[in-house]
Amino acid sequence: MFGSRTYSRNSFERRGALNDQDPGPGQAGIWEGNSAATVENEPIAGNFKIYLRAFDPSQKEGEIRNRINLPQPIHMAQFVLFELGYWLVGGEVNDNNSRMFGATRTRNSFAPDGIFGRYTQWAVREFQCHAKFPNAAKEDVAGTEQRYLPRLFRLSQNPPSLTGIARYPDNGRISGALNEETRNALQAWADGTLRCPVIVYASTDNRNNDVLQNGINLDRIVQENLWLYNDHRTTAPRMYAIDYSGYYTIPERYRGQVRYGGYTFPRPIVVGDYTNASYAGICSLPPNHTWSSADVEVRPDTMLGTGGNNGVGLTDSQLSTFKVVRTASHFECYGYFDCLNAYDRVTLSFGPCHWTLQDCDGGNRADNPREMPAFLAYMRHTYPNDYQTYFGTFGFTPQREWPIPLNGSGTYCDRLTFETENNNVLLCGFVTDGREENKYLKNWHSFYRFLMATRLSTDLRRAMWDFTRIRIRDILNRIFVFDTGQIRVGDLVTSEKGVAMLLRWHIYGPNHVYEKDNLLYRLLSRAIKKISEANQARENEILQQLSNIGGPPTNGNLTEINGWTNIPQQGLRNYYRLNLTNATLSSRLRSFQFEAPQINPIV
Repeated sequence: MFGSRTYSRNSFERRGALNDQDPGPGQAGIWEGNSAATVENEPIAGNFKIYLRAFDPSQKEGEIRNRINLPQPIHMAQFVLFELGYWLVGGEVNDNNSRMFGATRTRNSFAPDGIFGRYTQWAVREFQCHAKFPNAAKEDVAGTEQRYLPRLFRLSQNPPSLTGIARYPDNGRISGALNEETRNALQAWADGTLRCPVIVYASTDNRNNDVLQNGINLDRIVQENLWLYNDHRTTAPRMYAIDYSGYYTIPERYRGQVRYGGYTFPRPIVVGDYTNASYAGICSLPPNHTWSSADVEVRPDTMLGTGGNNGVGLTDSQLSTFKVVRTASHFECYGYFDCLNAYDRVTLSFGPCHWTLQDCDGGNRADNPREMPAFLAYMRHTYPNDYQTYFGTFGFTPQREWPIPLNGSGTYCDRLTFETENNNVLLCGFVTDGREENKYLKNWHSFYRFLMATRLSTDLRRAMWDFTRIRIRDILNRIFVFDTGQIRVGDLVTSEKGVAMLLRWHIYGPNHVYEKDNLLYRLLSRAIKKISEANQARENEILQQLSNIGGPPTNGNLTEINGWTNIPQQGLRNYYRLNLTNATLSSRLRSFQFEAPQINPIV
């Protein structure tokens, strides 16, 4: 392993000293390590050589082509990573102006610290991810353009393919360690002036409602090459990605070439924006940050693969169940698969139930089990190919395999592990402050990869349909013991509206719905005592009592659902295009017909 967070060689040696390893005669700018540096027998760097256009920033000198005068391998690795576009190696930059488009960050603004710490490891991890992709970008290093993105545009119109040692193996571990394959790839990328193929940037070119036309005006870019979630901390611009990687099969309407200011480049892909809401971070919200309804709205055709946007052709049980799932989606993801939240006290959440990934703030433990790792375990078990394409290849895996036992609050939860060179460890297990380490998955490139999964993976949506129905099933199968004996919740709450209210409530407060002697138990107990017979009057009483509780996050949601005649669709939200022929969310006794999942719980 090249580096560890425990040991580092972080001091410059005197420039010109004999052990500087400056290139000798005939070496043509090659730095070559002669021995492995060790601290208490912990390897820091193996023998390798790498080309780099470098300089000594402390001397305030210009670039010296192919000259290496920094002997320490960690300093050198940091220079290379920065050169290849992985600017997060420099850590947080509090002054946004240092990365503004008019004064774009350059090699001369970066000084390595020689410590193989968090941001260096994250940069190596990101390089390993991108080096698995089909293509890289290429920088025009001989031109006079001061801006980073335009330096890529001229030579990346036909993105260079990653082959040979330039491509990290498909089974290569995303370890954050500079193993031999990573060093070889860095060498090849530096030799070929290859650069990170995905570039996220901030632009105020967001005036059109048409996401296909925004982000094109290069004069309105305010910050280039974003990495850390807080690289740009103002809320005015919108963030876009230029993607040369060829990894994602992007639909025709979102790809193609555009031209501005004499430059031709791929059509920008809308990503989201920075928000100060809650704990601050990234979000993508419809309609400004999402793709069009036909591609990403939670509809029968996009979720089940049949039924169009009107539900025609669905069975009665499919339609009834879909309406309940869509009700939750209305509140949790605003009815869109690519509505993601990375600004809460958790790293990231998505889906009809907005399953959360890892704790990164607040009072919770950083290694607390969360629902999204369990969801990913289910997807890995049931849809392994798409799981590997959109998640597994990037080096993280749920701690356990599906099936995972149902916990006491009626949810499935797990932890997330990340690859090291030899095994898998909890991401937050690396350091004492695990919350900071967990923030890796709320950074812009991680967010982009999750976002593209929700936009492109059919199997991901099938897994969402399955996993939400599993949740409904477990809520309805909960058995409470009343004075009259044991009764299943699904035998007491039988209407579409009632089940929709229970699902919404359980997402926000599962313990209120599922645990013994909870709010739902007491509510149902009162309803039974008031109306003993299972009739419409008792169903109405249960709905009213649910409405009186109100529900999260204010007293509006359960009350609001109870007031619906139809679920919100076309005309009720200007970005919805759902148009169910039968949109009624019925309060009628036994109106809910369940399309049950074909997998049993492990209790």
